[in-house]
Amino acid sequence: MSPLTKTDLQNALKQQNVELGKFLEKKVITPIFDLKKDVSGLKENVSVIKKNVSKLKKDMSYVMHETSNINRKIDASFNRAYRHSEKLDDHEKRIGKLEQISPVTL
Repeated sequence: MSPLTKTDLQNALKQQNVELGKFLEKKVITPIFDLKKDVSGLKENVSVIKKNVSKLKKDMSYVMHETSNINRKIDASFNRAYRHSEKLDDHEKRIGKLEQISPVTL
């Protein structure tokens, strides 16, 4: 076996640097760029989701407002129905009293 020369060591070092560069590119740099692309895509997705959530919030606000209006109208309808039922009760009482006072003859 012949002794190693300075040129042999330099060539071996260059070859090692080339292999290290290939390894780093394959195992580190490329995955980092892939992750960066993935993160960029996720950021776009998050942006779209934020817009959708904002629209849903507006829609929910509108639905809640409309629900409140409907509840108010239902309450008013029940109140009206109650008042009408009281009036009918009063009419029935009056009719009952009138029938007791003067029975209708046909």
